[in-house]
Amino acid sequence: MNLKNNQLGCYVISNEPMIITSNWHDFLQNKSKLQDVFILPLIHELFVIVVLEAWASGLFVITSGVGGIKRLLSNNKTGLVFDDKLDDLERKYHLLVNNPELMKELKQNALDMVKTEYSWTSVTAKLIDDYDEIIEKFRN
Repeated sequence: MNLKNNQLGCYVISNEPMIITSNWHDFLQNKSKLQDVFILPLIHELFVIVVLEAWASGLFVITSGVGGIKRLLSNNKTGLVFDDKLDDLERKYHLLVNNPELMKELKQNALDMVKTEYSWTSVTAKLIDDYDEIIEKFRN
């Protein structure tokens, strides 16, 4: 794996499909169409909205399995989780490059999950259900 720092402050994995890692927000908003895979190495995190943003942008996510990611991402179903070693990240990356059908399937699983569980309609319905439950408890 050949990592090169580019002018955007991101690392581009060269000689392979276009894959870019970054400190995400501006880059995802402006450059996500250049990517196939979003790599998010973290030490700790509570809830990673950027993973939802990457999925909604049609990107495949490879990330470390810390914090809220463990609850959000289902390893080998909606993305891939790597341990804290670069060689594990490289293995996961090559697994995708060598299995485009697997990448397509996992990307679709992630997009389906975002649409069903994290759309405004779904989130609003869950919030209303929570309020209804609280109101019912106070009535009794």
